[in-house]
Amino acid sequence: MDVADLSLRRIKVLELRLRIERVSFDAYKLVSKPDRPPTASSEADAQLAFVLGLVGQDRYGEVLGVIRLSRHIYKKSSDILHGRSGLLNASSVVLEEWELVVSRLEGFLDQYLEGPEVDGESAIAIPVPAGEASGQIASR
Repeated sequence: MDVADLSLRRIKVLELRLRIERVSFDAYKLVSKPDRPPTASSEADAQLAFVLGLVGQDRYGEVLGVIRLSRHIYKKSSDILHGRSGLLNASSVVLEEWELVVSRLEGFLDQYLEGPEVDGESAIAIPVPAGEASGQIASR
């Protein structure tokens, strides 16, 4: 294996990491609507939980699995990029698996952004505590 191939693989690892950060950041902004956007990418790992706010409760199990895998990829990508791993030469099989996970993660965001709307608002219902009026809709 030549140096160019190894460099391309490390660039792919960086690309996957940046894609995870983008989904994390976008999910955080869409769900929490902060006054100020986060300024540090170090929060990306924790912000992945906001992806749950983009899907209905019936998909939480599926989404949690993808979030866990994405966190693993995020941590391992850091180890690879900073030379803290024996996995410096990430195999093409591992990179293909990581690509599938990150694509699934991005899919949750894409589905939310392209999802059905009711009067300009997301059709994802917000769970309502018992005794309160139902039918609230999450706004974008």
